[in-house]
Amino acid sequence: MNQPKRVVQRGLWFEEFEVGTIYVHRPGRTVTETDNVLFTTLTMNTQPLHLDAAESEALPPFHARLVNSMFTLSTLVGLSVAQLTQGTIVANLGFSAIAFPKPVFHGDTLYAETLVADKRPSAKRPGEGIVSLEHTARNQHGDVVATATRQTLVRMRPSDAGTGRGEGDAGRPRDPRPGSGQGQDAQAPQAPAAWAPGPGWLFVPADRPERYPKALERADVVLLDLEDAVAPGAKAAARDAVRTLALDPERTVVRLNAADTAEHAADVALVREIGCARVMLAKAENPESVAALAPLEVIVLAESPRGILQVPELVAVPNVIGAMWGAEDLVAGLGGSGSRTASGGYRDVARHARSTTLIAAKAFGRLAIDSVVLNIADLDTLRAESEDARAVGFDAKAAIHPSQVAGIRAAFRPGEEEIAWARAVLAEAEKHGGGVFTFGGRMVDGPVLKHAAGIVRRA
Repeated sequence: MNQPKRVVQRGLWFEEFEVGTIYVHRPGRTVTETDNVLFTTLTMNTQPLHLDAAESEALPPFHARLVNSMFTLSTLVGLSVAQLTQGTIVANLGFSAIAFPKPVFHGDTLYAETLVADKRPSAKRPGEGIVSLEHTARNQHGDVVATATRQTLVRMRPSDAGTGRGEGDAGRPRDPRPGSGQGQDAQAPQAPAAWAPGPGWLFVPADRPERYPKALERADVVLLDLEDAVAPGAKAAARDAVRTLALDPERTVVRLNAADTAEHAADVALVREIGCARVMLAKAENPESVAALAPLEVIVLAESPRGILQVPELVAVPNVIGAMWGAEDLVAGLGGSGSRTASGGYRDVARHARSTTLIAAKAFGRLAIDSVVLNIADLDTLRAESEDARAVGFDAKAAIHPSQVAGIRAAFRPGEEEIAWARAVLAEAEKHGGGVFTFGGRMVDGPVLKHAAGIVRRA
């Protein structure tokens, strides 16, 4: 007599995560007073807003106890486990872009959904890959109460013994689920970098360490600049200043001096010493110099004539996760006098460099970062360039002053009508099984759905 098939509940292997797909998790979780008090006291939090009913009821604007936001975050992630990562995750690598737009109260019910934003095979751990998950929690009224981006290290599907089982799968149990595709040679598609930060990046001189905490409050990513922002005679002091900082490794990128400078080796040694995972290489021109920085993840800064010509080769280097372009050094290298016209817009050569960098970065699945606006007071140009950057596919724009970050973020943030359209299109797509269909008088196919998923991701 044949034995019945056994199906083991699990999450998804790396190959099964589909970028652009939204997973809706059910059931929800109703939060009780006991949940809030127990979690808050277990974590040694003495905040009256969570524990003291009388004091909380007297305080505007809510006049009620609030649910501990760390409980909300933990529940948001927990609601996704059964569907996504149960038994298949190796580790959480970090969180970013955590936000709590509205409070949670006793009796509210949390519902979660997750967008698979990016994925890529691990360069250092065979048989495993990095998946970027964007979690959203809503209450029973549909209001967004929490969002978070999570980087996870996930196992690839194990292969049957004797069919080329990879080193990274050694010792792992076979997946008995029907249709799991074991024994097949699965090749992960090329995917964007798993790190998915927000759009507002801010340069901070490395020799001004007092500005770093303030920059973290304003920006999605802080670019600690050891290059142009630091005078030649102050480079060593700048590195010493960086050593004193309590860095947020998930939101910090260190800009290194160019590979052919005397300061480069000391910059690299500093980054390895402090454990920073990501760097920006100024005046990147040579792919070999970029590869030599591995296992550091590198954002190449193309800002010279040779650098712009080499952008496709630079972004193809395996440890590159992004590319940025620069206009001023480029035009200086060309012998020109200015990258912008009298009206404030870029000249053609700068626009060419911008487009070249964007296309190359996206062709290899890397982040694309738009260049800075040097005129701090010209917020109109900043807004226009940021809106254009978002429209054509840049992931972020760099700023040189804290006052510029809010404008960048606002320009990259989709409007309510745009978000509603994107959610409606994605919902309609589920009814059509991935085929082409018409929505609102417009043909919807793969590229349109990818565009809609991007809008939801930035919402």
